[in-house]
Amino acid sequence: METTRFGEFLVQNGVLSAEELRECLEEQKRREAQGERIFLGKVLVERGVLTEHELKHHLRQFTKREISRLGGENNFIIHRIRARIGEERFREVLNIRNRLGTDIHLLAVLDTTGIMPYSEQKTFIYNIFAPVVEDLYLGDETSLLYDEKTRVYLLSLGEQTVPVEPVWCPRVNAGRPQVLLSFGEYLRIIQRTEKDRETEKHRALTFQDLVMDALSKEASDIHIVSKDDFYHVFFRIDGVLKRQPKYLLRLEEGEEFITRVKEEASLHTKGRFRVEEKAVAQDARIDYPELGVSLRLVFIPDGTLSKTSLTARLLVRRRMKVKSLEELGYLPEDAEVLRRVVKRRGGLLLISGITGSGKSTLAASLLTHIDSTRKVVTVEDPVEYVVNLPHVEQHQIYVPDEAEKKMGFLEYIKAFKRADPDVIFVGEIRRDPDLVTSVVEAAQAGQLVISTVHIKSAFDVYRALAQLFELDFYTLATTILFSLNQSLVPALCPDCRIEDREGANLAALREALDIAPIGHKDPFREILGEAESGKITTYRRGEGCQRCEGQGYLGRTPIYEYFFPTSEFVDWLLREAPSMYDIERKVCRLNIGKNRLQVFLVKLRSGLIEASDETLKALL
Repeated sequence: METTRFGEFLVQNGVLSAEELRECLEEQKRREAQGERIFLGKVLVERGVLTEHELKHHLRQFTKREISRLGGENNFIIHRIRARIGEERFREVLNIRNRLGTDIHLLAVLDTTGIMPYSEQKTFIYNIFAPVVEDLYLGDETSLLYDEKTRVYLLSLGEQTVPVEPVWCPRVNAGRPQVLLSFGEYLRIIQRTEKDRETEKHRALTFQDLVMDALSKEASDIHIVSKDDFYHVFFRIDGVLKRQPKYLLRLEEGEEFITRVKEEASLHTKGRFRVEEKAVAQDARIDYPELGVSLRLVFIPDGTLSKTSLTARLLVRRRMKVKSLEELGYLPEDAEVLRRVVKRRGGLLLISGITGSGKSTLAASLLTHIDSTRKVVTVEDPVEYVVNLPHVEQHQIYVPDEAEKKMGFLEYIKAFKRADPDVIFVGEIRRDPDLVTSVVEAAQAGQLVISTVHIKSAFDVYRALAQLFELDFYTLATTILFSLNQSLVPALCPDCRIEDREGANLAALREALDIAPIGHKDPFREILGEAESGKITTYRRGEGCQRCEGQGYLGRTPIYEYFFPTSEFVDWLLREAPSMYDIERKVCRLNIGKNRLQVFLVKLRSGLIEASDETLKALL
């Protein structure tokens, strides 16, 4: 019995005792006698013997072993079907096939007799291979979008009267995405006319549909890039690029698709955007008000000028939910610092980081923490988070064809001076001398100005702004009230994370120690000593569970650095004109902020993150 073999596997590996297996098998037998079809794994989970995560892990190991023992994937499927339908019915199927002729595939007989129709076979095969086969998809007739040259069609075969030779069984190490179809679905696909195929493909790959799919997966960016003879589509989800196999395009199809996106962008983009331009990079935008999203596009030609890549940043208009800063991932003592800072009157509060580092989310959250007795005005491009509070007035820049009607960042800042605000949020400080001057004047006149900027470190704020915006050091030193820089890294799923008993975190930290700045080496040595002596337990990504949808990660958490200048610090700053490294050391010594390493180590000790390449990139 198949469940008995899996149970024996668990006993052999010390997962459960023979007595526990006997009790679970009796429970399974009792419930099946009452007409309920139930797998041993479900019984094990219901009785608390295994968690869902542990069950998936052991099923994966068992499946790999069985495939090897039985001599390959094909034999494994037949073996599992035999266990599923029972020995008597399996012999009946073999007898029928022998009467019809041995060239008829066993699965075709199962379908013809109704014992296991193709639709049921497809789902059954998918379920037993999903734990061990990456990029395995349940297809249907819309799988026409999959390219025959790069995909394996997995079919339940009857007569092999098809123009290409398909296979019916998934491969564990195929090295490419695999799509599972029934034989009938496959025949209906290949019998369509070429015109129908092209029409459906183009209809399915409109840019708006691509955007809708990206939104459904909570992607922040869409990347369309050419490689060899194809265009590939990637979504950036939680900071990680994930290829979307179903959107693979042949070279000529990809070029046509990019051209159509350009044509659509030309209707939304002001200025000198040209559809036919292939020699230089071009910026553009597309708005889909019905989807609540605006897209910033950049088209970049390759060196041959024959191909163009496209990157689209999704700027989703979301209603900002009032969350605590702690819920966004800021440590309690740092969240309290942020809450105190937004109570200040006058000065410049700067949030920096790379694209997709959570700057806009933090800025919008800070607006919700400002007292309702203070008037808040914003200018953004576009408004990403709608702050539904009566004292917060949000504005989006407006760039019409008539220049005299323009309302950009500068025009709004000048208008705000007459509107008596207490707090001004400027979506981004850009390289416009007049805009920078107006922002600084507002900060010095008594308004709290919050803004974002693209610089590499919170501690580099003085040098970077002086260089980028040609501001003198004294003005910056006396105007900047707070500087924060952050990155987002994957957060471990609390339900399926595992203890790092193999020392992977320690190994990664030892490697990082070799290349860490001198000032960071002692903290690295300290946590290494704690872990090696068993004083702390660190965690690693697990196999995935229902809560994290099998990813092992649950969202992202910020790794950040910040400081708030005191009078003593400003005096030292004006006297010494220090480097960013001197500033970082001074901040930590005076306890007027934190560096990234301090935040990283707290989150590592608490099991929120692991020491992986992805998280260590936030430090080094």
